[in-house]
Amino acid sequence: NERIKALLKPALIRAAWTAGQAFIAAIGTNAVVLSDINWQVVLSTTALAALISFIKSLLVGVPEVYHE
Repeated sequence: NERIKALLKPALIRAAWTAGQAFIAAIGTNAVVLSDINWQVVLSTTALAALISFIKSLLVGVPEVYHE
């Protein structure tokens, strides 16, 4: 499908940005040292946020991609 092909790269870029934001947010401000961080929660939250962003971009579209 041409629409999917046109959205693939922008959707991946948007998912990467979302993953980065989720990663930072999941770490939070309570961790004083790296051992205080629950890495399983951080990584699973990051992966889920990226996946949801990617799927949403494919289904709804990405504002950066204009459709005629």
